[in-house]
Amino acid sequence: MRNEASRKEFGFVLLVGGLGTLGIFSGVLDHTFVSFDDPDYVLGNEWIRGGLSFEGIVWAFTSLNSGISYWHPLTWISHQIDCEFFGLNAACHKVTSVSLHFLNSCLLYRLLRRLRFSVASTIAVSCLFAWHPLHVESVAWVSERKDVLSTVFAFATFHAYLSFVSRRTVYRYLTVLFLFGCAVMSKPMVVTLPVILILVDVWPLGRLSGRDPRAVAWRRLIREKLPLICMSAAVSVLTVIAQDDLGIVRSSEEISMAYRIANALESYLIYFLKLGFPFGLAAFYPYPSEFSEVSVLIGLSFFVGMSALAYKSCKNHAHIAFGWVWYLVSSLPVIGLIQVGGQARADRYTYVPLVGLMLILFGGMNGCNKRLRRVVCIVGVSGFLIFLIPLTVRQVRFWKDSETLYRRAIIVAPTSAKMRLALLSTLDRGGQDKEVLTHLNKAIRAAPDSARVHTVAAVIHRLGGRLELEIVHLRKSLFWDPDQPDLLRRLAYLLSAHPDPTVRRPREAVRLARTAFLSGRGNRQEILDTWAIAEAQAGNFSVATRLSRRAIEMNPIEISLTLLNRLRLFEEQQVFVDPNLAPRNSPLASE
Repeated sequence: MRNEASRKEFGFVLLVGGLGTLGIFSGVLDHTFVSFDDPDYVLGNEWIRGGLSFEGIVWAFTSLNSGISYWHPLTWISHQIDCEFFGLNAACHKVTSVSLHFLNSCLLYRLLRRLRFSVASTIAVSCLFAWHPLHVESVAWVSERKDVLSTVFAFATFHAYLSFVSRRTVYRYLTVLFLFGCAVMSKPMVVTLPVILILVDVWPLGRLSGRDPRAVAWRRLIREKLPLICMSAAVSVLTVIAQDDLGIVRSSEEISMAYRIANALESYLIYFLKLGFPFGLAAFYPYPSEFSEVSVLIGLSFFVGMSALAYKSCKNHAHIAFGWVWYLVSSLPVIGLIQVGGQARADRYTYVPLVGLMLILFGGMNGCNKRLRRVVCIVGVSGFLIFLIPLTVRQVRFWKDSETLYRRAIIVAPTSAKMRLALLSTLDRGGQDKEVLTHLNKAIRAAPDSARVHTVAAVIHRLGGRLELEIVHLRKSLFWDPDQPDLLRRLAYLLSAHPDPTVRRPREAVRLARTAFLSGRGNRQEILDTWAIAEAQAGNFSVATRLSRRAIEMNPIEISLTLLNRLRLFEEQQVFVDPNLAPRNSPLASE
């Protein structure tokens, strides 16, 4: 009878949860891919677009970072499977993520019931997990498939571990190892799972309690987890190596440890607040340039206060301590102590850690023995869900396409130069458009020391025919990042081929072109050609002739008429100027 009641209860949860999740995330059916990482993960990745293949699987396992990310072969394979069946239909890719998300909520429900949480607590937490706005980013963003996929395997690892604890067999233990291996091969963030398993051993399983016939010593608990810990360590090392190769790990010189701790304390508090008040959500939160003493003090007070509350509640309200440690440990890889990228925090980082906060707030419904108190709790949770659902539906809409996503991010974080540049890439209105110039100027004010910002500014001013401003921003971009051969060549060309003699700087152009060529990168033929133009402007016609011939010899099969004409000019000791570089209203433009 008890098993039958449990099956009916789970069937009811499946029905309500499935319909609710389907309704809330139905907006993804008219979504497109976004330009925020999706081209690297799917659209522009030939190994993924080609669908499932033996070569693609080998690539997934042998490519350490694929030039864009860390080692997560199972995530790559899941994208390959989607492309195999759905091609590049973005809605179908997102429906797969929604399905995995719903599966996670079901696995979480069964997990909490097996950990002896009450039906009310379990329903509250699993529904909040499935329908909370903070989880939209992990579900509606194709590139974050790794979140939902790794969590499927992480929750499955929990279930396998509970089965192993109930009856210790080699087969069940190997199942735990296999599922955990799949989890870390989907996303390295779950490397702290062995610690959380030890937490579960302490409470609610009580495996350290002398009153439990299955009680064991600390050494045995840790010895059980040693293979898992070794797997976590190996994946952590691979992740650090991969991200260091990509150059996205911020050094201590860029961001001091004091700043990182301040950001971590602030992030712990902000995630907690957004559990109850999920407003101002966006795809990117820029790292603050400074932290006020007040914000650091508030973050520290919250951290210390919650830790003290968790410690004092160990005996009578153990769910608070359990939830707090879950939250702290599962957040540790992404809390910013090892800073990766330019974001201060991200909604996707709360996908698993949020469960701990939910247990703090709603795990105590076990103790609501009186009927009135139980009804009050159920009504309160229901009201909270009714409050959250419209916010989640609204948040799903923000992921409809790139422009919608970036406009929302700019509203939330107006100082985000990264999101303004991303929005500029979607507008495509030319260099004269007022909105384009407005966003460009705000991006420059937000990040005046960013080479990327000045590079985009140079391109936009070039499209608008403002070459003097293009020169200004090319100089600034090269000041912040001198190792850009394409920009070196472009600036050298402008300073040597411009029809206005007041703009030309032939000696500087020679130095820039030489530096670009010595870098060994970029279009070598174009760089040699530009170098020859600069040498001719400097009066070194013999050098210009020699360089021009070398440029032609680099590709003798497809010799352009332009290069041959320039060679004749240099042989006749004449300089080259490009009339197309003159302003449109200048008489030089018609020469």
